[in-house]
Amino acid sequence: NFTNNRFRIIWSNLDEIYAYGLRNPFRIDFDLETGDMYASETGEISIESVERITKGGNFDWNLKEGSYLFDRRTREVSDDFDFDENGRGDVAQAHDLIEPIIEYDRDEGRAVVGAVPFRGDSLPKLDGKIIFADFIGRLFHGDPITGEPYHALIDPQGGALPYNIHSVNQDSDGDVYLLGITRENDVLMA
Repeated sequence: NFTNNRFRIIWSNLDEIYAYGLRNPFRIDFDLETGDMYASETGEISIESVERITKGGNFDWNLKEGSYLFDRRTREVSDDFDFDENGRGDVAQAHDLIEPIIEYDRDEGRAVVGAVPFRGDSLPKLDGKIIFADFIGRLFHGDPITGEPYHALIDPQGGALPYNIHSVNQDSDGDVYLLGITRENDVLMA
């Protein structure tokens, strides 16, 4: 429903809405084995994340950025405390919000640009891991099931590749491909 009262939009339960509360899902891809949908979610100020998208799921924007509380006035993030110590932030629990499966802050990158489950045959130990990348050329993997912390994929120290990454995709065999643009004179282009 749409009213002309200062262009206020009133949402009802529309069948067309699969999930809500996403700020900026930059890329969406599917796990070839399970059919699960994943989105790389570009944050507002501080947090980049990877979400497992579920039907009817609320992914918390703009109450939260990643798993952190987001203050719309100050544009800062703070911890979502777990006072009842059940392993889930109290605000997320109270509003039935879905937390990201992977997240990192802007100290480690600028913008997450893709996340795909690896299902190729070339690297068996990465089977089922989420391969994700940041625009500044950093490539990572993490476990979407166990919550294992993510690790740099190419350089153990987490160094950047020699190009800006614009997309992470997979082919029908589950192999992962990167789309990148080289940096001029090894200077990061904005």
